[in-house]
Amino acid sequence: MFTRVLVTIQAIPLLLFVALAHADDNADLIKQLQAQKALLDAQKDVIDSQSGILTSQKSLIDAQYPKFTGGKSGETAFGSSMDTFHANLFAYGALNSLATKLCAESHLKSASVVFVLSGDDLASVGVMRLVQDQLTELIDSYHKVIKEAPTTGHEKRMAALAPYAAAMALSSIADLTRLFRTDLKVSQETVNLSDADLANALSACGTDKFLLSASLATKPLLEAAHDDNSLWGQYKLATELRAQAQAAQLAADAEIATLDKTKPKNEAERKRYVELQTLSDRVKGLVTAQDKVETLFTGVNDSSKEPNLLRLLRGEALFKKINASPQASLLTATVVLKGGFSVVSQSIWRADKFYSRGGLAVSYRVLKADGSVVAAGVLNEESQPAEVHFR
Repeated sequence: MFTRVLVTIQAIPLLLFVALAHADDNADLIKQLQAQKALLDAQKDVIDSQSGILTSQKSLIDAQYPKFTGGKSGETAFGSSMDTFHANLFAYGALNSLATKLCAESHLKSASVVFVLSGDDLASVGVMRLVQDQLTELIDSYHKVIKEAPTTGHEKRMAALAPYAAAMALSSIADLTRLFRTDLKVSQETVNLSDADLANALSACGTDKFLLSASLATKPLLEAAHDDNSLWGQYKLATELRAQAQAAQLAADAEIATLDKTKPKNEAERKRYVELQTLSDRVKGLVTAQDKVETLFTGVNDSSKEPNLLRLLRGEALFKKINASPQASLLTATVVLKGGFSVVSQSIWRADKFYSRGGLAVSYRVLKADGSVVAAGVLNEESQPAEVHFR
């Protein structure tokens, strides 16, 4: 224990010496820091003095040139629809200008008469020709079957079915008249350019020269129900002949059943059995074929949204008119692009201004009556920006 106390007492002078040595070093550091602080204080006084001068100068400039608030940044921003009415209104104006240009196309200008048709008008002509050929073949086959049918005593059955066939025809005519009735439903809708609007604008170039498909087809369409040579007349005839042929088939099937029971006993009965079976099979085949043709008369067309029957009759009417006018030019024109926009112009120097414009692009083709193309192209027209006044 004594030894430890002695060592401790001897170590104290050594520690005091080290502390005093470091104190001398800190004194020099403190002096250096105090000198730097004095320099910074002097610099701050200078900066404060200069800042005061700058502040005075800024106040003077602000007084001479005051700052205006609420100005515009000059940016262009895009937003949602603001006024579809005026954009459509000006687009219709552009439509009229474009129609005037199209009417002046060289081939159309020199033509004596122009049939204005839609793409679906031409398609309806092609479909009508296909159906017409099928009906003609069916009618011829029915006549042959009925003429070649062996005498089976089915005349009374045919007479009984005749009123039914007539009723079916009258029912079909009644269905046809429904196509010309009008259901009224009034609602407010957004106006959009259509091919029909374009056709009307083209007709305005000369109502005696530019003839629309509606004017070409309306009268023949209404007369079709009373024309036995029309597509509708062929359809009715095929329906009546079908009833007669099926009556013959029923009689043949009844006699076939009798022969099956008694078994043909001689060559004459075997020959008759074959004739009756052939007749029955041919009628079944014709009925199946007619069922397929009739599907083209029912339903609604996907593209034109009109009843298929009306579309076929329209195609027939146009076909007859085109054939009767071999010198006429055919014009198909379709709106392929349409649109418009509105602009609000804002400034602190005047009231806000509102501008609108619209335009469209049209693809067209000029054909001869034989279907050959003589001209084609795309035209576009856009209205100038017009200021809209709301008061």
